[in-house]
Amino acid sequence: MQITGSWIYTLSEWGEIQLSPNLAVTLIDDGGMEDIHLIVAENTQVEYIGYMSEKWHSIEVDLVWAKSKIHFRSVLLARWEEDITSQIRVHVAAYKSQADVKILSISTEGGSIGLDGIISIPQGIHGAKGRLTEKNLFLWDSGKIQGIPQLLVASSDVEANHACNIERISDEKLFYLRSRGVGRENALAMMIEAELRDMYRCYLMIDSVGYEQLLEKILKKIQ
Repeated sequence: MQITGSWIYTLSEWGEIQLSPNLAVTLIDDGGMEDIHLIVAENTQVEYIGYMSEKWHSIEVDLVWAKSKIHFRSVLLARWEEDITSQIRVHVAAYKSQADVKILSISTEGGSIGLDGIISIPQGIHGAKGRLTEKNLFLWDSGKIQGIPQLLVASSDVEANHACNIERISDEKLFYLRSRGVGRENALAMMIEAELRDMYRCYLMIDSVGYEQLLEKILKKIQ
């Protein structure tokens, strides 16, 4: 698939996606495409909005042309007794190329997520930036999320960092809302919605209707 114009695209097929130079593109993956290889051309900026609740998901991004950029936001959801495996790998391999990757993994009762998140920057690359953030959110007591953010950096003239945060929403976390008369289920839904809105806030500025529809779709899955 070749993308030659600046626009908002909803991904409907797997495989290789090539973006032409000098574009500003938003890619919406709201169905969990199984296998995607994204090649970003020179001076092209990509906003990637992802949501995955399928069993297998693999995304590979190549920033191999100068000043190519990706702002990547994705939610992984494993519901009751579901088992999900996801590979998200970004190769930052050109002058002043940039990758900002944030992944929110949500596990409900008995859900299991295995995440392989990697940003790599090879030797000889100058002025590149890579940031990888993973947040793991447990809604109940028996979920499982496995994955450590990895940076594979072989060049010294770059900026690179990673972070991982693990949180369980317990009754103590919900105390503020519940003390004001909000039931536990509603309070839990409000906290999850706040997490999703923070994750996808960049999408709101691009397409407010699509933003609300995506949030509604995920919240219905969790309920």
